Amino acid sequence: MTKLLVETKGDIMLWDFSTRTEVHADRPTVVPVSNFIHRNATCGNLKVLATDLPDTATDDEFAEYWAVEADIAVDAYLSQFELQDDDPRQTEKSPEGKEVAAAKAAAKAAKAPKGKKPAPAPAKPAE
Repeated sequence: MTKLLVETKGDIMLWDFSTRTEVHADRPTVVPVSNFIHRNATCGNLKVLATDLPDTATDDEFAEYWAVEADIAVDAYLSQFELQDDDPRQTEKSPEGKEVAAAKAAAKAAKAPKGKKPAPAPAKPAE
């Protein structure tokens, strides 16, 4: 299971019943990927700060980073995970991550089933 680092947009707390995970209102949260998280990110309730965190990533560890220095907590926490040159973490501050996210979105859109083409307009009768 892959995990994400997310934060709520606004002063709201969310609870994912399927994974029994709380998304905190006052700080970013490490959460497992779920339909609930995906739906709330799509609707604009959540901002995804990092993707593809390992299964060993925990919210309790991130909370420790946040308690020490909130301004650099996200970058400091993500720096503990080994990064591959061909797999940059997709953080909001990473230009490489934005490019990877855009490429993944384009590939997903290309694989999506195409809708039916509209029927052609009827031909005008010859006069």
